[in-house]
Amino acid sequence: MSLVKKIGYSTHGYWMPVSELIEIETERGNEIDEEVFKYPTSMAIWVTKCRAAAVRYNRYCGDDYDIETYPPTQDELDEIKEVDITHAIEIGEVDGDGFLYIEPSEEDLKKIHKER
Repeated sequence: MSLVKKIGYSTHGYWMPVSELIEIETERGNEIDEEVFKYPTSMAIWVTKCRAAAVRYNRYCGDDYDIETYPPTQDELDEIKEVDITHAIEIGEVDGDGFLYIEPSEEDLKKIHKER
C-alpha cells in the first residue's frame, strides 16, 4: 500500500511541542480547541494548503489582505517552507486558510486509545 505524501506550507517550518503552542496562543489571546489538550506530549504546526496563502502570515497585513490585490513576490514564495503533514491530524482552522496539525506522540496515542 502506498501512502500519498501530504504537504502544508509554513512561514517557519518548525514543529513545536503542543505545550509551547498552547503558551503562544494563550499569550496572543487566541482560543484553543479542546482537542489540542488531548495531545500534551505531541508536536504541532500551523500550515496553509497553498504556498501563496502562507505569505499572508509572513506579512502582517491584517484581515483585509487580498492575495489578488497584493500578489506574493517570488522571493516571498521562496521563503515559505514545505511541511510533511502525512502522519499528522488536522485539529483546527483559522481564517479559512490556516490549519493546525498535530503529529501525535506514541504516548498520547496510547492514552487516547486506552480512554476509548
